Amino acid sequence: MKNISFILFALAALVVGTSTTSCGSDPVAPPSTDTTNTDTTEVVELNNQIQIRFDLYKLNLNESETDAYYKIDEGKTVVAVVGNDVDYGNANFLIKFDRQTTGTFTTQNNGGGSFEAGIGEGIKREEFNANSSDLTITVTEYGEVGEMIKGTFSGKVKNVNSQSVEVKKGKFEVTRTKDK
Repeated sequence: MKNISFILFALAALVVGTSTTSCGSDPVAPPSTDTTNTDTTEVVELNNQIQIRFDLYKLNLNESETDAYYKIDEGKTVVAVVGNDVDYGNANFLIKFDRQTTGTFTTQNNGGGSFEAGIGEGIKREEFNANSSDLTITVTEYGEVGEMIKGTFSGKVKNVNSQSVEVKKGKFEVTRTKDK
């Protein structure tokens, strides 16, 4: 009986606590319907990211290891991105594609593209490649030396156990350095 009285008291307190809307007797004003945006803060979207499985790595770049250049002897552009996500940790990816141009490249059927990635570090590091799977690389901007190489990528990769893993929401934006 004592337990039932305590439960009823707790329920009554909950009802009273949730039905109170303010501490004073003044009515609460409804929210404003003004849709004018007065926020002048510019939002800068991170432009180097990769989603492997469910984790989206939005990378704060390691500038000394991130690079984009045209590799003359291979006839390919190389985009190497290395960084860290505050929630998920370290990640990197390496993209190569034919020529010095915008366009769409695939890792299948001589589509002109190749892709490797890694997440984590030490014994928890996991590596992936698209050598025998289908990944699409779309280069949307190809600037001169000192300008940007930008694009997106998505598709399937395989880990070291040959398990297929989906890569989504991949983006890169890296300053092009001199040809090597």
